[in-house]
Amino acid sequence: MRLLAALLICLPVGAATYVDVPAGHIASVLANDADPQPTPVAVFAMRETPVTNQEFLAFVKAQRAWQRGRAVATFADSSYLNNWRGPASLGAGVLPNQPVVSVSWFAAQAVCENEGSRLPTWAEWEYVAA
Repeated sequence: MRLLAALLICLPVGAATYVDVPAGHIASVLANDADPQPTPVAVFAMRETPVTNQEFLAFVKAQRAWQRGRAVATFADSSYLNNWRGPASLGAGVLPNQPVVSVSWFAAQAVCENEGSRLPTWAEWEYVAA
């Protein structure tokens, strides 16, 4: 399983600030040869800032099943939160306001669901990045 080293960003509804992203089209760099047309992207909202270590720490304290060492191996491999000191404590040099890294897609989705939101689709992520 590949872990997300990218920033964890959720789509709406939570305590975080969300920014509206207008509709458009994206000519994906991963376009399917059978469908070379640009992909339409509907209007959506995205967190203004990535999920921080402090926010993820609060999440794993409340949802103990997502703590390092407790998360099901299918959903989080050995590199999951490997930069933290312990299951519910940040590591040396892991600042509270830095974006959280070394989380699995499943944990990222769980954080978003906990906020009443979801992860962006590939097309939405690529559209915003472009």
